[in-house]
Amino acid sequence: MIVKGVKVAIKDLEQCGEDLLSGRGPKEQSQEESLGQRRGYRERDPGFRKAIAEFAEAEGVFEDPLKGAVVEGDSIEEICDLHG
Repeated sequence: MIVKGVKVAIKDLEQCGEDLLSGRGPKEQSQEESLGQRRGYRERDPGFRKAIAEFAEAEGVFEDPLKGAVVEGDSIEEICDLHG
């Protein structure tokens, strides 16, 4: 049982070494996958029309708890005193 686990671990190490030597470590593979996903998304939604429409709808429908108000003052102390 242990020998089988060691063989698997050695294969994993060998693959990792090959990937690193070829310049395709986990980071590079992840970046390639991410780039492929973005390209696929752009092909499905050119100009991000669907994404923009969904964003605009969400802005109009949902209340934004982080939305604030513009405040004016000469210093942060003055602003805090007026609105605190």
